Amino acid sequence: MIIVNGEHAEALVVRGVAYAKGDAAAVVNYFGFPSTDVLRLAGEWIAFHPGDRGLSDVSACVTLASALNEQPLTGPFTSARSPSLMASPRCRSL
Repeated sequence: MIIVNGEHAEALVVRGVAYAKGDAAAVVNYFGFPSTDVLRLAGEWIAFHPGDRGLSDVSACVTLASALNEQPLTGPFTSARSPSLMASPRCRSL
């Protein structure tokens, strides 16, 4: 959930396509749609495919790369042993 200035939105990216859903204020102010589209789009999932205007804006809020750009990592860094996913009680081999 993304909350900016009281506007509520959700966004996710799957295989290069960004999906977004928001309240009326987010549809206009965050996603940039005209106010004439609010009744049709508020509360609905909107897909942004490669080449669509707005794809980079929507996907920027949910990708790992954008998160790293928001808060750059600073050192010093140390090396650690990689954890095994199969060692987790939630992820067992079938």
